[in-house]
Amino acid sequence: MTRSVFFVSDSTAMTSKGLGRSLLSQFNVTLSEHLRPYINTEERVDILLNDIHKTHIEDGDAPIVFASMMDEKLMNKLSQGFAGVIDIFRPFMPTLERLMDKKSSKEVGQAHKVGNQHLYQKRVAAIEYTLATDDGLKTTDYDQADIILLGVSRTGKTPTALYLALNFGLKVANYPFTSEDLPEFTLIKAHLENRHKLVGLIISPERLLSIRRERRALGSYADPKAIAAELAALNSLFARESIPFIDTTTRSVEEIAASIMAISPT
Repeated sequence: MTRSVFFVSDSTAMTSKGLGRSLLSQFNVTLSEHLRPYINTEERVDILLNDIHKTHIEDGDAPIVFASMMDEKLMNKLSQGFAGVIDIFRPFMPTLERLMDKKSSKEVGQAHKVGNQHLYQKRVAAIEYTLATDDGLKTTDYDQADIILLGVSRTGKTPTALYLALNFGLKVANYPFTSEDLPEFTLIKAHLENRHKLVGLIISPERLLSIRRERRALGSYADPKAIAAELAALNSLFARESIPFIDTTTRSVEEIAASIMAISPT
């Protein structure tokens, strides 16, 4: 089953998207996502409503709309124009204002405002470092890393590294072990010199086979026996070297990142 969902905001729409995805993850449904940021004029609300109603007609089912809009007039216009709008801000404001003993500012985009220039620059530097050390590149720069992820191909190293860099300003390198490193995986000098930064990522053979077949179906890359050998060598390495690891089989990138933060000394 596929269901259309709109993530709407008068700013970036990242808040409505994040919360909406979290809520919808509780339902066994495939999503057709529509991101609609900067809906900050009546004209844009009208265009959005037209898109929503058009999608409703095409799908047969009413779309789900998550909206975070500070302008009450625009939010009311959207809600009156389509019944299936979920307001993710206003229901909480009266209670928060009472607890905080003050009125909310109702300023647009506060969640994504660059209010701390140092933190912003830290995140930019972290992203640049993470991209530069992706997939085993520049191992001589591992002394600058906050975290070094280890794993075989397609275990989620790169997206997790970028998520940690973007959201937490962490410099995250990642290093792949491949079939060419068999029969036994071993740590390189840069790993040994930064042992306290190492975190492993493991995955079930069945899940890895499925991912690799989607990526590249030919050769030993997607061969069940080759995959089993790689994972056996990886598990052996982590046990032998006492490297903490996360099982990524059923975890989202956000869950993997949270687990890494929980065990990493950074």
